[in-house]
Amino acid sequence: LSRSGRFRIHYDTTGYDSPSMITTAPYPQKVPNSVEPYSDSVTAIFDRVWTLEVDTLGFLGPPSDGTQGGGPEYDVYVSELGTNLFGQTLWNDPGDMITGGTRRTFRTYIEIDNDFFGMRTPGSDGLRITAAHEFHHAIQIGNYGYWVNAPNFDFYFYELTSVWMEHVAYSLIHDYYFDLPKYLERFRDSQNRSLSFTSYTLEYPGYERSIWGQYLSKRFGKDIMRQAWTGVIADPVLVSTGKVLQRHGTSLESEFAQFSFWNYFTADRAPAGKYYDDGGDWPRFRPNVSLTFGGMSSSVSSSGWPLSTQYCQFVIPGDTVTAVLVNVNTTSA
Repeated sequence: LSRSGRFRIHYDTTGYDSPSMITTAPYPQKVPNSVEPYSDSVTAIFDRVWTLEVDTLGFLGPPSDGTQGGGPEYDVYVSELGTNLFGQTLWNDPGDMITGGTRRTFRTYIEIDNDFFGMRTPGSDGLRITAAHEFHHAIQIGNYGYWVNAPNFDFYFYELTSVWMEHVAYSLIHDYYFDLPKYLERFRDSQNRSLSFTSYTLEYPGYERSIWGQYLSKRFGKDIMRQAWTGVIADPVLVSTGKVLQRHGTSLESEFAQFSFWNYFTADRAPAGKYYDDGGDWPRFRPNVSLTFGGMSSSVSSSGWPLSTQYCQFVIPGDTVTAVLVNVNTTSA
């Protein structure tokens, strides 16, 4: 049990799934006889993310699962998940269902890797961001649920929020940098048009769009995300977000257009103290279309998916001109 009594951590003391700390210098290696230090770290880190996400940020805590897993505490299972899976939040449908119908909620449990050895963010840092990420999934599915009539259940927003939460909880751990190029450089269809922001695919599950949460937080404060999630109890994500932004004197359409503008100012274009805090470390966007301006005029013909951003770059001698074209058709999205 964690010190707070909120979590029950399940782990093996020997064998394939037994946990281990790892060293980073002079090279990564597992630390012998470190099962208990790892398990103690799990309990402390999950207690910390509960304090942040529930007590400080005001999200609703995950519902109890009764006697499943040995008691009413939230269950976390430590096991060897390989080198590509940090963790996952799971539930049994319909066995863990709390509310059914159009909006469904479930009791969940979490699996996390037993050592984060060989991960892109290894060791304790990998454990920290995974706890923050997966625990928010438990919050999302347990209290706010998902709408079965929303395209792909709006799961892109669930992932982008959980990655945003990693950044809120551990701002100096930049695991999300690995995914961000997929949005700024590769979020395209076969005709090189940017996909709809609401897309949810195996290649683009939403991790790469976590900067939407950073944008909204920078504009309106961190509580904007909790407000949007509270609204999901009554409406799917885009409707909820639109209503919240209206209460802040703006609109989803206007903010998505402004978000698209901000995304021009990354890498060497990032001005100090403006737009994104870490934007200077991110890659530049890749234009959807780039052509050389010659003579008196140049033209380009293309189209944009609902709720998408197309960047058209015109190269002139010694400079470029970029048109940022935003389709704000949120209804079709």
